[in-house]
Amino acid sequence: MNMGTTLIKQSLRNIGKNKLYTIVNISGLSVSLVLILFLSIYITNEKNIDGFHKNGKRIYRVIRAGECAFSPPFGQYVTDNISGVEAYCRTFMLEANLKSDYNLVKSPSCCYVDSNFFKMFSFPLTMGNRETVLASRNNIVLSESFAKKMFPDTDPLGKTIRLNNRLNYQVSGIVKDFDETTHFKQADVLFPIAALADFFGGNGYLSQYDLHYFLPSLYVLAEKGIDLSARGTGLYNKAKPWYWLFQQDESENTIFQPLSEAYFNPVKYGFPMGAREGNRKMLNFMMIIVVGIFLIALINFINLTITSSISRRSEFGIRKIIGSNRIQIVAQSYTETALLFLASLLLALFFLDILLPSFNLLTGYHTTLPQFFKIIHWPKIFFYILLIYILSATIPALVASRVSPASAIRKTIGNLRIRVLQQLMVVLQFIIATILIISMFTIQKQSNFLQNYETGFNKKETFYICLNSEIKDKKLQYKEELSKISGVEGISLCNGMPGVGIPNLRFNANNKTQDIDYFNIDDDYFRVMQIKLKNPVSPEWNNCWINESAARSLSYDPNKKTVEIDFYGTKKTCMVNEVLPDMNYHSLYEPCKPTLFTSLDTRGWVDYALLRVDMNNIKQILGEAEKIHQKFSPDFPFDYAFMNETINIAYKKEKQTSKIVSWFSLFAILISCMGLFALSIFSINTRTKEIGIRKVNGAKTGEVINMLNKQFIKWVFIAFIAAIPIAWYIMHKWLENFAYKTELSGWIFALTGIITMGISILTVSFQSYKAANRNPIETLRYE
Repeated sequence: MNMGTTLIKQSLRNIGKNKLYTIVNISGLSVSLVLILFLSIYITNEKNIDGFHKNGKRIYRVIRAGECAFSPPFGQYVTDNISGVEAYCRTFMLEANLKSDYNLVKSPSCCYVDSNFFKMFSFPLTMGNRETVLASRNNIVLSESFAKKMFPDTDPLGKTIRLNNRLNYQVSGIVKDFDETTHFKQADVLFPIAALADFFGGNGYLSQYDLHYFLPSLYVLAEKGIDLSARGTGLYNKAKPWYWLFQQDESENTIFQPLSEAYFNPVKYGFPMGAREGNRKMLNFMMIIVVGIFLIALINFINLTITSSISRRSEFGIRKIIGSNRIQIVAQSYTETALLFLASLLLALFFLDILLPSFNLLTGYHTTLPQFFKIIHWPKIFFYILLIYILSATIPALVASRVSPASAIRKTIGNLRIRVLQQLMVVLQFIIATILIISMFTIQKQSNFLQNYETGFNKKETFYICLNSEIKDKKLQYKEELSKISGVEGISLCNGMPGVGIPNLRFNANNKTQDIDYFNIDDDYFRVMQIKLKNPVSPEWNNCWINESAARSLSYDPNKKTVEIDFYGTKKTCMVNEVLPDMNYHSLYEPCKPTLFTSLDTRGWVDYALLRVDMNNIKQILGEAEKIHQKFSPDFPFDYAFMNETINIAYKKEKQTSKIVSWFSLFAILISCMGLFALSIFSINTRTKEIGIRKVNGAKTGEVINMLNKQFIKWVFIAFIAAIPIAWYIMHKWLENFAYKTELSGWIFALTGIITMGISILTVSFQSYKAANRNPIETLRYE
């Protein structure tokens, strides 16, 4: 006990004496630990998506041809024909207008589910019985946030909500908001799936196998101890002889995908989408950053403690002369390192608490400090911290214990290997930091590329208004009124909107199944979207425009100027007015899709009014447009959005990643410079006599500074050269995620080199300047 107390007291005195090393060591390590803990939160959250479901390991998503959409009664067929399936649950998301006695809201997230949804999935209810909450066809469950919006300061249970001004439902439960812990998108309202029959105006919805649209996604619950992963092919072979959906698919099987894989393996849900998507490659990249910062922190701490140990060589030599043995010196070194680690860890937790809101804002999470302590796998964290501690303490301890009394008295290092080891560690630090900086610039360049890519239409200066049933018979008058607003440069009525949802046809052409996007448009569409036509023609019922991808897919013959489509047994011939260049209506993760434009029947349903406007007058335009909307549709909200913003939502993840990598790269180079700073002190101190002799012999201050800086620049330059091929390979692999991608420009590597060199020179120049201006008489007397 006395020995331990003595070690701690002596360690605290030593730490207090070396204030510069203590401050740099603790600050560098604490910043590193904060970064590692933040990235650990990010990675843990991403890897644990849907991990809170009690039955999570028994739940599978059914997939066919890259989609999770099946005819409504197919869930029962799977349960009856595949052994080991205990139950099924279907989900389908729609947009709807919802009205209460307090508010009128357009919700894009009305989710229809089977009545056993809360039995299969563990989403927590704050009100209502999960066994019966969706038992009735007229019951609905609201999310907490949506309940507050629809019934402010009022108990929502038992209250009525009216859907699309024609169907009434009673609130039977409240569910906590879906958040980043699940692959399901946020649902404002959960309806019983049986109510879809009311939504579509008929009772046969749930029994129809021949539906080509509005197909729900399908999840199944396996019996305990049953693995369904290998039973997808059996389901496909059994159903294909009679099921039209399998007969037209190009896939050769179905897949029972474990729920844990759903987030990182996104599939099509049909229209509209109903799931959040993750990127496993990006998560792996984040894990590489964690390892990189881990190594930087480790190297930085070792370098600083070695430098501190060498600066105390006289102390260690004298202690050996007066009787201290090697074990006592090693124990002293381990104790000092432990105290530094403890201080760094406490400081890291302090910074974690302060910076957690900023981290949540950066990543889109809602993690609190108590949640952080719950989600982090502490045995792993403590193992890594212990590993860093052992490695950080051992090397300096060995350096200190091997100092001989003779070398200490002569104040010589006596070991070139220590110096070489430190140089190699600094090179490794800067390799990692350089890779991160190159990654930062590349990700930012790709993010800007995606948002500014010429898609073939002008998405700027446009916004769209979602139409509803009240406007159905008055849409032409509605369009006419909007066109009179000052600043409105053009209006088009259309079905399908980039970034929101584009109808998709699947049909037979050239003896194979084809997928094609199609838009119903009026004669103002191309002008509003600023798509140039060689032969402007007003739309007619049997006329169409196709893009180049569709022309290839349909084997278009320019001499015939027609395309034939066999749409589920009904053949249709369309006159092609013009073949348009490919336009990217979807995200740039995927290639341009075949697209067909046909004439809009203004007597039928129309989804959107698309306006091109003068953005300098946008507030007044929106105000007048809302007044016109209320005049034509008093029972539905004015629901609008800017096309540019809607499309860029697809790249939100890349923008977040760009910010995360940028911040972590800056901190990585900062921590690396701390290591370089320590080594510069060490190296300059070992050349004190040489500097004094050079000054006495007439060397100028600038010449001495250049001499001292050269060796450090050499190490950073070596690190930069070594990092280039590694960074190029990593970023090349990352860019493969995109169908449309930027290039790995040479300026990225050149700018990275300038930054690393510049920061390195600034880091060491201060110490070089001090050494070069020191009085040579004092230097030589000291030596």
